[in-house]
Amino acid sequence: METRAGMAVMETRVDMAVMETKADMAVIETRANMAVMETRVDTRANMAVMEARVDMAVMETKADMAVM
Repeated sequence: METRAGMAVMETRVDMAVMETKADMAVIETRANMAVMETRVDTRANMAVMEARVDMAVMETKADMAVM
C-alpha cells in the first residue's frame, strides 16, 4: 500500500512538471517570435534533456524545476 501511494505521488509530480513545461514553452514561443533563431535550437535541446530526465527520475525533474 505504501508503495502504491508513493507511486501516485510520483505520477502527480510528473504531471506538474509537464504543466510547467507547457507554461515555459509559451514563454519560449514568445522569444522565438522575437526572431532569435539560436533560442529555438537551444530550447529544443533543453526540452529533450528535460523529457529524458523526467523519464529517468522524478528527483531530477525537481532539480530542473528549481533551476527554472
